[in-house]
Amino acid sequence: MVIGTNSPAVASILYMTCRIGNVSIHKAVIPALAFILLAVVPVVPVMLVTTFVPEPSLFLPRVLGLL
Repeated sequence: MVIGTNSPAVASILYMTCRIGNVSIHKAVIPALAFILLAVVPVVPVMLVTTFVPEPSLFLPRVLGLL
């Protein structure tokens, strides 16, 4: 869900900055995709673990006595 909500914002900001900087969108896409992949790839395993393995995300509430 986080990746899906960030993608449209990244695209609109990329188009706007290309327009302001008078840069072709084709010249900006490759570095932008590299940055997006470097930002997204580490997030995916964390999202999968917190989604499908409840123990790591419930550790702190259990220690504090909230569960």
